[in-house]
Amino acid sequence: MVSNAQQNLVPNPSFEEFATCPHQRSELYYCNSWQMVYASPDYYNSCDTIGEVGIPQSFGGWQNAHSGNGYAGIALLGKDKGPIWYNLTEMFACHIPALKQGHKYNTNFFVSLMDSDWFACKNIGIYFSKNIYPESNPSSPNYCKKLIPQVRYTGTSFLNDKENWVPISGSFIADGGETLMIIGNFDDDSLAQVEYVGGPAHGPNSVDDTLYWRESYYYIDDVSLIEDTTYKPNGLEEEQLKLVKVGYANGCVNLSGILFQQQASNLTVSTLEGKEVFSKAIQAGNNQQSIPLPNLPPNVYLYSIGVNGGVVKRGKLLVGE
Repeated sequence: MVSNAQQNLVPNPSFEEFATCPHQRSELYYCNSWQMVYASPDYYNSCDTIGEVGIPQSFGGWQNAHSGNGYAGIALLGKDKGPIWYNLTEMFACHIPALKQGHKYNTNFFVSLMDSDWFACKNIGIYFSKNIYPESNPSSPNYCKKLIPQVRYTGTSFLNDKENWVPISGSFIADGGETLMIIGNFDDDSLAQVEYVGGPAHGPNSVDDTLYWRESYYYIDDVSLIEDTTYKPNGLEEEQLKLVKVGYANGCVNLSGILFQQQASNLTVSTLEGKEVFSKAIQAGNNQQSIPLPNLPPNVYLYSIGVNGGVVKRGKLLVGE
């Protein structure tokens, strides 16, 4: 839990406050400060004694809240008949105070796998955005699969605990101006990681067949986002970080800024789906750097500049003919 001396930037972090008591699935909009982004996230609260989203008993099984009387729930992966898994793109978000460029933030939340689900997975993360659609309005929820979450679950074990709450934590360096915190699965379908854990033969109704529980669904509780005030961004002032420039020309990534004169750094280039295609360690000593790229096909890529394990700048890179 968050110390009283630290400010949690997440409003209603344990899903306690609500406008209306939920009684059925897809009612996260009743929970104060939280909003649906894609699909139909659920809101559970102990106030529901007549519906299907009560605590501890709900349509999917039994689970006490990690703290208080409420939590959220989202399906991350699912499949129909056959071996193919797909991202169900259930996501939800809250607005946060604008993050400061170059400052470090720590985040933490707890998950528990729904009792009835047959499968556990590893595909969950948090993306911090300046708005709900970081570039332009997407034509479909699949747009979110092109985003790279700043925090994600990186453990080697599957999130398969149906009895206890499992913490997921991470830290990142803000680009600055992020005001939206989005929780969900941002991975392409090809990156699904799934483990069979067993469950009931049928869904909650007699007409539900065995396909009903072929998904990975998680309860989520106690979300925190706290600035690490002990972190100093490698001796650089915020105004100096703003001077970092990244561009592409004549087969090279061109970098400029005092950062590259003062600090050793690392350049990483990835596809929009998150697949790394190039990485290069850059020695300090020159505020103008030109890094030759391999023969990448013309396209839009993602880049990140890392210093001492933290990303100090990220963005898109247009590689032309």
